[in-house]
Amino acid sequence: MGDKTILTTFQNERHGAQNVNHCSQNAAQLISAAKVFQNVHHGAQNTEPPQNERQARELAKAPPEEQAEVWIETQERTQITQL
Repeated sequence: MGDKTILTTFQNERHGAQNVNHCSQNAAQLISAAKVFQNVHHGAQNTEPPQNERQARELAKAPPEEQAEVWIETQERTQITQL
């Protein structure tokens, strides 16, 4: 193999590994978002749940038992600023 072929092979392998890491990170974020959605749904049943993974990702920073309360407070603050 020539130097260019070896370099191309290495780059392809590295790119493949990066894709796997990206996929596993994305999967972990989606799983975390699903857990947050469940916590909010069970803790605040009369409240609209997070609308997307990005919102849930922020809520995941709070302890699970506080996520519903944090979400309710966030919605209340958002409603006040929209008035």
